[in-house]
Amino acid sequence: MPVYEFECKKCRNKFEVLLNFSEIGKGIKCPKCKSFKVDKLFSIFGFKSSSQTVSLSSSSHSCGGCTSHNCSTCK
Repeated sequence: MPVYEFECKKCRNKFEVLLNFSEIGKGIKCPKCKSFKVDKLFSIFGFKSSSQTVSLSSSSHSCGGCTSHNCSTCK
C-alpha cells in the first residue's frame, strides 16, 4: 500500500496516511484537529533497483526528478 501525504486546510498539519488505491479521496481526516478539509500533497517517489536506491522529486535543475546536477548524465 502506498503512503500519501496530506495537509490540513484548517490547522496546516502535515501528515501521512497508508491507503489502498480504493481508499483515496474517501474521508481523510486530520489526526490533529479531526477536520476532513485536507489537500493531498505531491510526494517524493522512490524505488530500489538491484544496485541502488533512486529518489525522484521535483528540483530546481532542468532534469526534473534526476538526482544528478549534471544533465549530461541523465538518460
